[in-house]
Amino acid sequence: MGLWAMFGLVAPSALAGTPTDDWGRTDTTRDCHDNCRTFMVNFVVLAPVTFPDADAKMQVEIDILNKHFRTKEGYQLFNFVKKRVTTYEEVQNLRGCRKLKALGHLKHELDSGNHHGERKKAIDECFASDDRGASVLFDHHAINFYVFDNYGSRGSSGSSHHTRSKRWPFLLVDYERLGHMQAVEEHEMGHAFAGLEHVCVLDVAAKGPSPIMATPHRWPGGTSSCAAHGGRMGDRSIGFSDEAASHLESVPHREISQIVAEAVKVTNALGAEGSPPPGSPAQW
Repeated sequence: MGLWAMFGLVAPSALAGTPTDDWGRTDTTRDCHDNCRTFMVNFVVLAPVTFPDADAKMQVEIDILNKHFRTKEGYQLFNFVKKRVTTYEEVQNLRGCRKLKALGHLKHELDSGNHHGERKKAIDECFASDDRGASVLFDHHAINFYVFDNYGSRGSSGSSHHTRSKRWPFLLVDYERLGHMQAVEEHEMGHAFAGLEHVCVLDVAAKGPSPIMATPHRWPGGTSSCAAHGGRMGDRSIGFSDEAASHLESVPHREISQIVAEAVKVTNALGAEGSPPPGSPAQW
C-alpha cells in the first residue's frame, strides 16, 4: 500500500517534470483543504494561570501547528482543529482526575528524578476514569494538549506524550513556551503523534535551520548530550522527511512514513464521538 492510500488520500495526476514532495503531491496541494485528515485538539489549562482570552490563545497554538507541522518541502500533514478549551478555573470545578489536576500545584520539577513518572500516572488515571469531568480532562476523541508549569525548569515542555497504548496522543507544554518558543508545538506533536525520536545535528548555527526533532540533549543511542559532541538545537525550522539523520548515527530517521503509519492507528483509537472510553487499564 502506498503512502497516499495509507493516509486516505487520492494522489493527483503526476505531470512529467512537476516537482513533488515525499508524498508525490504537487505544489497545488501544499496546504490542507479537503485532502488531509483532521484531528481535533482538546486544550486543558492545568497551570494556575489566566489568559485574557483563552480561546484565542489556544487558537494561536492550532494555527502554529497547521503552519509548521509539515514536510521539509512545506506540505501540510494534517489539519488540526480546536475542539474545546478548559481554563484553569474550570478545571478546578470538575470532578475526577485528581492527580492530573494536582499537576498545576506541584512545586517541584516534573522532569527530574522520581517526579518524572508523576505526570504519566496522572494521565493514566484520568484516561481510565469514568468520573464526571474526566471526559473533558482527557478527551478520548481528541488529541489532548495540556498547559502546565514545570517548576524549576523554566520553559520546559515535559516529555510524556502518549497513553500506555501509544494511540491516544497528548502533549504537555509549559505555559511560558506557548507561542512557538523553540518550535515546541510541532516538536512535541512529533513525539506525541508518532513517537518520533530526537536527532543530534552538528553543523548548525545557534539559531540556524535544523530539523524539527533536533535536540541539544540526550538522544536515543547517545551516551551523553548532543551538545557535548558540539551539536545544537537550532531553530527547528526544517520540516519532516524520510531522510533526516543524526550526524552521529548512520541510520536515517524515516519521520514521514512513521507519521503516516500512526495516522490510521490514531484515527482508529480516537474513534467516533460518543463511543465509550476503555473500561479499565486491563483493556489497554
